[in-house]
Amino acid sequence: MIQDIYPKKFKNEYIVQKPKDNDFIIQFDNNCILLNKDNSFVKYHQIKEDINLYYCFSIDNDSVFLTTDLNSSLYCRLNVKELRYITPKWLAFLSVGAYQLNKWLIDNKYCGRCATLMNSSSEERAQICPNCNNVVYPKISPAIIVLIKDNDRILLTKYAHGFGRYALVAGFCEIGETLEDTIKREIFEEVGLKVKNIKYYKSQPWSFSESLLSGFVCDLDGDDKVILDTKELKEATWFTRDELPDTYDDISLTQELMRAFKYNNL
Repeated sequence: MIQDIYPKKFKNEYIVQKPKDNDFIIQFDNNCILLNKDNSFVKYHQIKEDINLYYCFSIDNDSVFLTTDLNSSLYCRLNVKELRYITPKWLAFLSVGAYQLNKWLIDNKYCGRCATLMNSSSEERAQICPNCNNVVYPKISPAIIVLIKDNDRILLTKYAHGFGRYALVAGFCEIGETLEDTIKREIFEEVGLKVKNIKYYKSQPWSFSESLLSGFVCDLDGDDKVILDTKELKEATWFTRDELPDTYDDISLTQELMRAFKYNNL
């Protein structure tokens, strides 16, 4: 998955520091990341002007900083939807992590309580209001992805809008819910099915939606007739192991779950 970057090591301790020559300088502009004209990442030694920087995290000894001060006309753009396909994988992980923090900083430029301009803490990854002392940490929303089994079949879905490939039932947790409650609710709301034998598989940080995904496997409980929520989905189809479409990347928890079932590794 996108976070599996071994032997590289992700270090997310918040340490205010000065950039080194080879550190990454990242700026986003209208849902695009700015890259050098040769599509390489911008490094600190390539910057000729003084700029404001926000430390994000490090991978091995390479630190990542955000800025808004680059002259965007001097760079090319790559849409954030394409970040997951960057190779090697650790650069994809670096990019989407920076994207999540950039969105958090934009969304919390001003205090949500009193509208005062927020300050970045020097001690932790947080935005602090100097007027009312409101403290805001990066947004991380819990969500589930669930593979529904019926003997040698699983249910694949397609979203009504946006992402067009086959996926699994997924959704965000609501207030007062356990992960298991969310699974049962989302499945019933989206496809009208009941399930049992819910088992945890793995988790994954998914910076595109500022979420922490928990993957599960469960069994169909009763009738297999799908009642589709057409506001959320345009298709929900049962596939046997042999009928499953090929997975197209090793980035997402969804694809790993589908691949694990296809090759009988669940």
